[in-house]
Amino acid sequence: MLSKEKGRDLVTILPVERLLTETDGPFTQIDGRLTRPADVETTIGALANLRHLTPDVIAATVQTNLRTLLKAAAVLTEK
Repeated sequence: MLSKEKGRDLVTILPVERLLTETDGPFTQIDGRLTRPADVETTIGALANLRHLTPDVIAATVQTNLRTLLKAAAVLTEK
């Protein structure tokens, strides 16, 4: 999503509390090799650059967002 201008534009207008990361691996490539979970670090850096925040802030925000999503999913499955 971050490799194209349209995707980057969308990421810059999304509320930061809605951002999550993924690599699309192993179905995509970076520099001729299959992507892997560790490549999320590159995504965090790109998001930080786009949002004018530090990678640490983006990483913490994404972790919080994932916890929020998982808690909401747990509540829904309890019903």
